[in-house]
Amino acid sequence: MANTPTNKAWDTDKDFSTQISHNFNDLSISLATKESGYYSSLPSPTGMTIFPEDNRGKQPLRKYIDIGALPAAGTSTTAHGLVFTKVIRIYGVANNTTAKIHMPIPYASATANKILELYADVTNINIVVGKDMSAYTAYVCIEYLES
Repeated sequence: MANTPTNKAWDTDKDFSTQISHNFNDLSISLATKESGYYSSLPSPTGMTIFPEDNRGKQPLRKYIDIGALPAAGTSTTAHGLVFTKVIRIYGVANNTTAKIHMPIPYASATANKILELYADVTNINIVVGKDMSAYTAYVCIEYLES
């Protein structure tokens, strides 16, 4: 912390009180800016704060969604049950526990049929598969600003 003194003798009780207040404020700010590692199927705070003009000081929420089995072809659609103004981040993982393969979602590949596309609309989390992914189950985290 920038305001933390070392071996300083204070002239008055007021100097000491002011310095303690500054130190407490610095510590509070430091602790408040840490991102939470809490992942829940219920919306929970991320610990981040968004500062663009249109969202000044809003704190995003995070929801962990069990997608279940991915399809053999096409798009997996899972309702997220959220009302949001803006998605901040969306990411996930596809797991094949038998083959012990774990792929990030979205997944990019030079081979078009291996691509996993991930997006959210106002109702659903959508995962588009390019090949048979029915041996995989997926989990997605969405971080968003509440309406």
